[in-house]
Amino acid sequence: MKHTVEPFSIEKWWEDFFARVPVKYISICLGAVGAFLLWKFPEGYLRHALGEAAVIAALLVLFVDPFLKARLLREASKDIFHYLLGFDQQPEIKERLKRLVFDTKLFRTNFNARYKLVPEADFMRIEFEYDFELINPTEEAIDFPLKIDCERAENPNLISLALISSEKNYLWHPKLEPKNDEPEVLQGFAEVVKIQPASKGVSYRYSGKCSLQYPLSFYYAQHFGYPTIGVTVTIECPASFEASAAPTPAHEGNVWRYERLFMPGDHINIRWKRKEGHD
Repeated sequence: MKHTVEPFSIEKWWEDFFARVPVKYISICLGAVGAFLLWKFPEGYLRHALGEAAVIAALLVLFVDPFLKARLLREASKDIFHYLLGFDQQPEIKERLKRLVFDTKLFRTNFNARYKLVPEADFMRIEFEYDFELINPTEEAIDFPLKIDCERAENPNLISLALISSEKNYLWHPKLEPKNDEPEVLQGFAEVVKIQPASKGVSYRYSGKCSLQYPLSFYYAQHFGYPTIGVTVTIECPASFEASAAPTPAHEGNVWRYERLFMPGDHINIRWKRKEGHD
């Protein structure tokens, strides 16, 4: 199969260059070139006039361009649903969707969830381990506090939270504490870590271990608090039980693979029950 190579285009290269370079760097370069031309050539020279133009352009790029873009974004967001859908939406729905779109600054990939089902006398203990890669697609560092939420009724035991990063590795053993406005919810927090932009090449892989208690025949809902792309679920259980996860075409044995995007509020149900004749 032959691969065609697109001819080099100065115009396309120029557009790609400005798309990659932050606005503040372009402004600094323009200002530096303009200042040099003003210092090097006296008034009356064409290069002096070009220097004045470069300085003015730098100031416009630095101070005016961001405000114009922000205003354009605000104006567009007011009527974006009309242009996308052909009709307007209720204010509550628009506000919720707008927050999902504009406030999503971190997302997860390759989320691996491993469940080991251990039957006890009158309950099922779930030994749960998970890990995922956290991505920051923006151009600024973002603070991220890894946390885990559990219901008190699940009798949770938080073993550890960890981070393996190309910058520094962490291991935490936080205690579960009641949530301030919802005491029946127990929360465990890791230390806040500043997540660098993905463009800097720093990787962040978080993991956690905990155990929960459920009835011998029941289900567990794996909820997603952050946008997550790509989930693998692995379930281990004794021969006297059968377990399953939400249906997916990529299922083999005790492994379920989901290639789709999971948004906050989505979940995957894990179910188990004792096999007939093993009571």
